[in-house]
Amino acid sequence: LGGRFALTLNAPFHMDSQREAVIELVGQARDMGVSAVIAADPGLIRQMSRRGLEIPVHLSTMGMAANAAAVDLFRRLGVTRVILPRFLSLDEVARLRADAAGMELEVFILVGKCPNVEGVCSFVHDSPDRRWPCEWTYSLTGMDGSVPPPAVVEAVDGVRRSDRRDSCGLCALPALYRAGISVFKIVGRGAPTARKVALTAALKGSLNEVWQGDGTVDDGWIRRCRETYRSLYGHRCGELNCYFPEAGPW
Repeated sequence: LGGRFALTLNAPFHMDSQREAVIELVGQARDMGVSAVIAADPGLIRQMSRRGLEIPVHLSTMGMAANAAAVDLFRRLGVTRVILPRFLSLDEVARLRADAAGMELEVFILVGKCPNVEGVCSFVHDSPDRRWPCEWTYSLTGMDGSVPPPAVVEAVDGVRRSDRRDSCGLCALPALYRAGISVFKIVGRGAPTARKVALTAALKGSLNEVWQGDGTVDDGWIRRCRETYRSLYGHRCGELNCYFPEAGPW
């Protein structure tokens, strides 16, 4: 139908016994007309280049390129786009954009804000009944049995109370646009098609407003973003579910 499709190979590493099968899969995808491969494993990315698999490679957020040196490393491995880790602040994204000239950067903007550092994810799924099975069961006690400071307890309890499916960063679009970011990612795996359509339409509408204003918006921008959020999720937004809470105010 003329759409673009990226084959996602998100595993941060592959065993030698797996890599050959994955390389074969990439070749098949390329021959089918797939637009790009999203990969995280540096070894796999290097092998694709050595095998002459001429297909654009986008670095997965699992690759955790959080600074200019990491971006330069993956550039030398043949990566053409870097999907930035979700823990970066607006200032950090802007500095990275300035230091990584020529590399296309992509940021998450709707749904699925992960409270963990994805690049060191251990893929521990200890409860299939959880909405987010990658949240490992843990106890809020120190190694010596002590209780953590109240601020730590409050932060962890906040993550427990929030639903990452309701995450959003639309309010930060003007700042991201002015920083030079033009590619935005919606987490949609497993969501109904109607849901994906609504999220895409909401992002497109917000982007159109930012683009028309050349990255500048009026005083009603935050209010309109919050109205869009309520229409998508059925409740008001909050700092815990905001990708870039510094874009506030709260």
